[in-house]
Amino acid sequence: MSNIKSTDTDFLKLKLTNSSISLGKLYKSKKLKYHQKSCKHNLVKDFKDAGWQESKSQSTTTIMTKDKTHDEIFSDEIWCQFYDLGFRHLNYDDNFALPFDEDPE
Repeated sequence: MSNIKSTDTDFLKLKLTNSSISLGKLYKSKKLKYHQKSCKHNLVKDFKDAGWQESKSQSTTTIMTKDKTHDEIFSDEIWCQFYDLGFRHLNYDDNFALPFDEDPE
């Protein structure tokens, strides 16, 4: 007795992964309390204007960091707890929502 249509079920399945490589990389990034990006040296000013901080300069790129919001940290901690418990079939993006009523809104 599911309220989820088969097309919605297929769409939700596409947002899940069981790839150990993908999940491992995701776990590593979700454990951090900040976002981290690598950018070319000429783009550092644009990133700083957008609120990023310069972390480390390498030969051809600069590592930029930006603190995560409280809701991102909370969501990432819950995701990591499921991963630590041994779940290996998880969502790979932050836009995963299960409908629980006949009216999707």
